[in-house]
Amino acid sequence: MNWLVLGLVGVVEIAWSQSIKPTQNFTKPLPHGRCAPAATPKALLYWGQQTAAAV
Repeated sequence: MNWLVLGLVGVVEIAWSQSIKPTQNFTKPLPHGRCAPAATPKALLYWGQQTAAAV
């Protein structure tokens, strides 16, 4: 299960990092609209891992 989550986080990280460059330092609103949602799953996966570790 941990390897599956690690792979999923890796894919999300790649998608997020590729969405940063088109924003041109977050000055273009349309690409920024794709960058923020791409970062959300990473935060949710991190929160889920922390919650699961506490149980």
